[in-house]
Amino acid sequence: MTRPKNTLRLGAGALALALTLGACGSGSDDSSSGGSISAKVAYYPGALVSMPALVAQEKGFFEKNGLKVELTKIPNGPAMTASLSSGSVDFVNNSYDNLAVAVSKNLPVRAVAGNTVRVPFKLLVRSDVDTPHLGSGFPDVIDDLVDRKWGVIALGVSLQYLDEVLLTKSGHSAKDVTFLAVGLGDPARAALKNKTVDTYIATEPLPSIAESTGEAKVAVDLVAGEGPQEIANLDYNGWWASSKAVTSNPKMIERFVKANEDAFCWYRDPANLDELVTILKKSVPVPALDDAEYKEMVKNSLPSFGVTIKDQSLQTWQQLLVDNKQLKQVYDRADLVADVAPKEYTCP
Repeated sequence: MTRPKNTLRLGAGALALALTLGACGSGSDDSSSGGSISAKVAYYPGALVSMPALVAQEKGFFEKNGLKVELTKIPNGPAMTASLSSGSVDFVNNSYDNLAVAVSKNLPVRAVAGNTVRVPFKLLVRSDVDTPHLGSGFPDVIDDLVDRKWGVIALGVSLQYLDEVLLTKSGHSAKDVTFLAVGLGDPARAALKNKTVDTYIATEPLPSIAESTGEAKVAVDLVAGEGPQEIANLDYNGWWASSKAVTSNPKMIERFVKANEDAFCWYRDPANLDELVTILKKSVPVPALDDAEYKEMVKNSLPSFGVTIKDQSLQTWQQLLVDNKQLKQVYDRADLVADVAPKEYTCP
């Protein structure tokens, strides 16, 4: 099988847009007169990974902390980078491997808060694909998936890289499979159903839908710590802002971080689970799941979320990139993350 030439890198369009980043917007600040600061926050439509921003908006934590937020739908990581680069949004949600690559390309961006503190994905396999090693788990099950078509949201993004780690750590090569870009949500589900792809690495709600309908089975559950040790309990993505915003509008950044901390403490409280489910059903409706299945999906996903950014996770992502010749050096935390970003956090 031949592998597409696309590798884990930022697209040329994103890099070109990045040249404008130094002049991008950083929110409208009325705080000097006691008013709020306007900010545009990007999120992934139809994906549970956007939960913290949805909760902060719905429960008024942005407003409580002096932010007037407009949520903006962005479909994938490269588009997130491009939107921040163009100044069309103030905060984006993107992975730490993409962050390191962006910094290596001299994009003036910094992570300001965590979003997921575990890799929130599961490797799905179409139900009709023969997987004799499924019961043995990783790495044996990957033997069943070589010479297959592996679906990803887009080529050259972190999910393709996670797939490549699964392959290499099980004794195979990324060249042993074909990667196909099939999008997110319904398009990805359709790609599995019509056999365009054999596997797809997915975040919720697709894994729960696939298991409920019998359309696919979970081969590797990264959320549960399955897979290579290198990516177990690894921070996956966080919130970025432009370096200019970090230095010129620190109040906006601080308020955004505090709103995320407030949201974290709220959604991690078991007493709020039912209300959390109600909030999420508005923005992430999943008709294929009944109420009990939806609630179970949300409950099982909660340990994946958090506001901290661990040094070890940053180092691990970068070392994996270096090992795969996607990055020339490992950067210090200060090169990637703003000082305001929490390393540790305990709810009051």
